[in-house]
Amino acid sequence: MPRPAAELVPLLAWLRTGTGTDRRIDFPAGTTLPNGRLDLCKQQLGPQGARLVADTLVPDAAAVRSVHRTAAAER
Repeated sequence: MPRPAAELVPLLAWLRTGTGTDRRIDFPAGTTLPNGRLDLCKQQLGPQGARLVADTLVPDAAAVRSVHRTAAAER
């Protein structure tokens, strides 16, 4: 079962800023790291959650350089 979209709100709000971070930030859904990695492994976003994250990413922003997820997320 996909994670409720409401649990993505803190992550989406941070992504909208487009700013990087010098420390690890843990959100209810996902973790961002200082190297620009957004770790969404095992977060059960589902198609709608993944779309919300993708649509929120700011082009050329320092916040996220790569998004990581497990192969299980593709099933």
